[in-house]
Amino acid sequence: MRKLIILFITFFLTMQINAAERILINSGHSSSVEALALDNYNQKLFSGDDNGTVKIWDLYKNQLSMNLQVSHLPVKAIAVNPADTTIAVLTTDSLSNFKLSVWNWKTGKKLFSHRLSEMPLFFRYSPKGTYLVYGKPSWDSVTFLDAKKGYRKQMLTGGTGIVSTSFISSSEKTILLYTPSGTIQYWDLKTGKSKIHPIRTIGSLSSVHILKNGKYMSGYYDGLYYLINLVSGQVQDTIPLNNVEYAALDSATGDIALVSKKEGTYYLSIYAVSDSPAFYLIKSIKLTLAPSQSGITFSNGCIYFSLKDGSLYKTTVQTGRTALFSKNILQTISDIGIIQGAMLIATKENIVKVESELFNGSTDTQSFNRFSVSSFQNSLNGPTGIVTSHDNSFFLYSKGTTPGVLEKFSPYGDIKFSSNFSSPLISIQNIDNTFLSLENNGRCSIIDEDTGNTLFSYTSYGIQSVTRIFNGNIVAGRTQTGLIKDPLLKINIKTEEVVPIRDTNILSFMVGYDPVTRTLYSLGFEQKGDSLKTVLKSHRGSSLEITRTLLTYPGEDSAASFIVDKNKSRVFTSLGFGGISMLSWNGFTSLESSSHIPRKLHLYKNILFSVNSDSSVTLWDTTRGTIIMDMYLLKNGGWVAIRKDGKVFASSNAKPAVIRLKN
Repeated sequence: MRKLIILFITFFLTMQINAAERILINSGHSSSVEALALDNYNQKLFSGDDNGTVKIWDLYKNQLSMNLQVSHLPVKAIAVNPADTTIAVLTTDSLSNFKLSVWNWKTGKKLFSHRLSEMPLFFRYSPKGTYLVYGKPSWDSVTFLDAKKGYRKQMLTGGTGIVSTSFISSSEKTILLYTPSGTIQYWDLKTGKSKIHPIRTIGSLSSVHILKNGKYMSGYYDGLYYLINLVSGQVQDTIPLNNVEYAALDSATGDIALVSKKEGTYYLSIYAVSDSPAFYLIKSIKLTLAPSQSGITFSNGCIYFSLKDGSLYKTTVQTGRTALFSKNILQTISDIGIIQGAMLIATKENIVKVESELFNGSTDTQSFNRFSVSSFQNSLNGPTGIVTSHDNSFFLYSKGTTPGVLEKFSPYGDIKFSSNFSSPLISIQNIDNTFLSLENNGRCSIIDEDTGNTLFSYTSYGIQSVTRIFNGNIVAGRTQTGLIKDPLLKINIKTEEVVPIRDTNILSFMVGYDPVTRTLYSLGFEQKGDSLKTVLKSHRGSSLEITRTLLTYPGEDSAASFIVDKNKSRVFTSLGFGGISMLSWNGFTSLESSSHIPRKLHLYKNILFSVNSDSSVTLWDTTRGTIIMDMYLLKNGGWVAIRKDGKVFASSNAKPAVIRLKN
């Protein structure tokens, strides 16, 4: 009993330590940044990218302070609550999926979310953080949400017309609306009524800002940047500027930063407003870099913008200098493979071998304390897949656009095995001690593991995936093309007879087989009316004719995967961007949630591996459903492994990138 109490106390203290600390890799975005926002009070910069990640930067320390995986869809806009530690985020596929979600950026918790019918014309918080306001492209344009609970509030009693931007007074008693038709409206937020008749002014203004003194607004239209009196609607001053692409207001100083383009060159101009009133130029800076569509944000004399590769830059108005603020320092991982005691990781440039007692499949996954990491030049010089053989050897295959190559990984000796293909490879698996390959011309082949000789091949246009089933036959997933409309084919390797398997999918892009239960699993797209769904299905019966839909994602998830645990007849899948789901005899359960989006899955004994969307690797203990660790490869050749209990393993050149933060 005494030992049990001590064990419990030790576990409790460990959990308390973990809860009090966050460990981050100080890396920038791995994809294009679409949105930027600043919190002047807390000195935070928020940046959102194409992968649905919001990174939060500490401007005091010039380093990352939080990663928020808010969605798998691109982040298009971010609004900061000036009175609380919350942000609102707009994510969309720019087609039919529009979502507004609100997060506490300090804790990383989502507070609420709303699905929208279309992209808002604007959205922002009120000065006291009471409301979150956005504009629909309709006659009843302005929508109010309670900033804490998320429920809608009817604040205005009349129609406003289409509103392209709004501003709420510091007392939150009055809201100013600007319409593209060229009116300024004032509404009383207590009564919900219009305070005065609409004021006529310049229409179709973009990049509209209310200046610090509250008397004027600015905006761009047709070669001129305007200064407009908010009482009369009259133009007070203009700046002739062609192609103003972005504008930002420094809420601390009241200055305006404009990015314009002339003859292919970008210029950053900073203006203030005199008492006259009129614009006057403070500084003009020629930029050698082209800001991306995330725009710019401006605070305390510093302007932040991004490039297409996701890197962030900072221009200081006082010096006129532009310097790198953050960049992605992680290598892109194309595949991994696992054998007894070792994991192999492939990038375009390198093959990294990680050896540890962890990779033996033991359920005692928290006792490991050692990593031995070796890096080798990738002889394939491009995207590389990894497959293992029955004798615990690694094989590499090219995944690029050139004709495929399969070769044995033998860094310390001659390559004893090599096989070439006529077209680029989609995949290679090792099943029943033979390689099963698929080329993008639809040719699937069975290859002898020892000699590299082709034992069988079959070609059919549109094949996307293959697996072997009972009697060694092949099932191919394909598109509904040609004379055969079914998305699954059963291929007899002795007679070459091809039999369609009935299914309603329009495409099956992944197939796998459980030989114990004789169940085929497939991932594919199913079309019902105008709705496209990604579905995980099972296929049973002597002809695999009994089909059952197991899991559905309402949308397209072409990078989802699954893996069959043939020893325990379980299936793990990353379908739906929400984490890992495990299907067993008693239905679906979820593994512990990760801060990454799992994509390609691998299984070795009791450990599940995921290559994530951000090129990190996460490991789960499948006996408990808990995360074991995350691993990262750095572009400088370094590596970091972060165990769930907070223990960090890292190479010496990677340690400066590891940040420990208190929650």
